[in-house]
Formats: sequence, C-alpha cells, structure tokens
Amino acid sequence: MSDSDLLLLPEEREMLPILSDSAPSLFFNVPYTERAVSRETVDIVHFMKPGFDEWERKGYQSQKCIPENAFYDRIYYWGEKSAQASRFYLARLLTRLNDGGYLIAAAKNDENGKRYQKWFEEFGLQPQNISKKKTRIVFAKKELVKIDVINQAIEESSDYKITYNSVEFKTHPGIFSAQKIDQGSILLIENLSDELKGVG
Repeated sequence: MSDSDLLLLPEEREMLPILSDSAPSLFFNVPYTERAVSRETVDIVHFMKPGFDEWERKGYQSQKCIPENAFYDRIYYWGEKSAQASRFYLARLLTRLNDGGYLIAAAKNDENGKRYQKWFEEFGLQPQNISKKKTRIVFAKKELVKIDVINQAIEESSDYKITYNSVEFKTHPGIFSAQKIDQGSILLIENLSDELKGVG
C-alpha cells in the first residue's frame, strides 16, 4: 500500500458512504495512485513539479491550481510539511467542498499529522481518524462549519509581501522561508540582472 493509498482507507473500511463515479472529486497534492482515479469526474491538482509530472506520465491531466468555480463532493488532500501551509490548505479546501461532502486529509505523524484532528475541530467539523504506517488520516463531513475561523485561517496565511533592497517579492505558505528572505534567495537577488523582466 502506497502512502497515497492511505487516503482511501476510510472508504475501504466503509467508514464513508460510497461515492458515485459521477460525483465531482478532487485529489489535491496527492501522489499518483491508480486506485484513486477510476472516477469519471475527478480533478487532480498538484503544484509541485515531481507530483504533477507523475500524474501526467500516467496519462492524466493534472492542474497546478483548483479550477475556478469548481466545487466537490469529496476532496482528498495529502498534507504539507509546513504546519502553516497545511492549515491554510485545509481551510481553503473546505471553501470548495459542497455541503454534505467529505474532506479526507492525511499526513505523516512527524509532518503535522497529529494536528489535523484539532484543526478539523477548530473549523467546526466532527472528524474521525485512522492511524497507519506512521500516518494520520483524518476525515469529516462538511455540515455546520465555522466560516469565520476558516476565513481567518485563509487570511492569516495568504500571500506575503517582503521587501529587500527596495524590491518587493510575493511569497506564499508552503514556499521555503515564506515569511522572510533566506540567505540563498538574498544571494540570488544580489546577482540578478537589472534588465530581468517578467512576472512569476
């Protein structure tokens, strides 16, 4: 069983209702798994190049961001190493989950997996969890959520603006050293050509 297959344990153990093949679902930041993509209406979002490429090599169209105006009945999320990024994405994903839909999230215990239950509860969810292979799988149905807490988590972790030598940079949770400029970035900035142009 691969790490990404752990996200399917709640379904395999019949702890969640069966999802029809036509129900919209999202695999967000989930490493490739054959078992997860037998559904007709699935979006695969992976913003890290190795994960993105892995899905593409297997013939699936992967995207780097959630399609605009897309909402889902089931969302699967493989967590980040950064606690701030993980909490941000959980909150963000809840805004794309239909009422009555399920959010299933997993992370290694030493990569914030033990915090997921608490975060789900903070957002007003009533989570269940499974532990396997030093990983915590937490899942819950979206019913009465705390919109104010979700919005606050998103706002707290939205894009940062950092200025160095009168140059403004935008960064985001999940990016290495998101709240400050690290020494490697300073070295790069100091050696970039003034003629460099573009966005991104």
